[in-house]
Amino acid sequence: SLSVNVADYDADGDLDLAVSGGYIQILTNDGYANFTTSPVFGWESYSSGNIVTGDFDDDGDLDLAATYYTKYVTVFNNRNQAPDIVLSVNSLNFGAVKTDSTKIKSFKIINLSTAQDLQFSVSTASHSAFSVTPASGFIPADDSLVIEVLFTPSLTVVYHDTLIISSNDPDTPLLKMPLSGAGYPVYSFTPRQNDLSAAPGDDILVNFSDDFSSWVFNNHTVSVFGTRSGHRFSNNITYNNVTNQLIFDPDYDFFVDEKINVTLTSRTCPNPAGSVSMELYDSAAGRYGNVRKFRFRLSFFINTGQAVCEGPQ
Repeated sequence: SLSVNVADYDADGDLDLAVSGGYIQILTNDGYANFTTSPVFGWESYSSGNIVTGDFDDDGDLDLAATYYTKYVTVFNNRNQAPDIVLSVNSLNFGAVKTDSTKIKSFKIINLSTAQDLQFSVSTASHSAFSVTPASGFIPADDSLVIEVLFTPSLTVVYHDTLIISSNDPDTPLLKMPLSGAGYPVYSFTPRQNDLSAAPGDDILVNFSDDFSSWVFNNHTVSVFGTRSGHRFSNNITYNNVTNQLIFDPDYDFFVDEKINVTLTSRTCPNPAGSVSMELYDSAAGRYGNVRKFRFRLSFFINTGQAVCEGPQ
């Protein structure tokens, strides 16, 4: 033979042989110095010259690099026969979601094994705001499965959780995926998208799912800006604690074809995320200690009596 490499190619704890002498052959060790030809790389023999061993793709398995008496080198990636789990993403961020509504994101669990099924189970660490389906199952070799994660916030707070994925992968039996999302308290707003009855002088109504103290809404915390008319500094702003409805009554009508931005904020300059934040105090708590923070921006176009809502962001 031209070369012999000694390494644990099948990751079973025993040293195997890679032999080249016109052909590459992988001889796996049963632990008692009995060697048999094995298709660790998907073939039992392959024409080649010299070979070297190393983890060239940095996946924890030993690979082979071979030459053919030419200037070219071929790398053979070692495909694990045992269950081998890989996730398509490392984390999921749901952004801002209306309270008591659901947003769904998905990812794939991939089984890179060439021979065995992957058995898995998925659960969340703490918050009931996150749920997953399917929560368990089997994935055949060289296959994948789509997992859906559902986020249903009930409070206007930021949620953090961890998705725990357990499997029969001998190398990585436990994986963790960070989850995050936030609930914002806007239940509904008008003018709605494509509302043909909207007029340039209509009030803007925002209905909240939570009750807040009315004193937090004023011309300093509520910014109304038109792309043609500019800032409105003397809007009539009222809040109804019974209906949880905020009413924006502009001091004068907007222009036709003007984009209007209504921003609930403690400051008028946007942050890098493209929205602004406002501190709202829970009226039921009766103190400043219970602070609810959310980000909200409502934009709509007024165009010949038609309002097109871009919606909260």
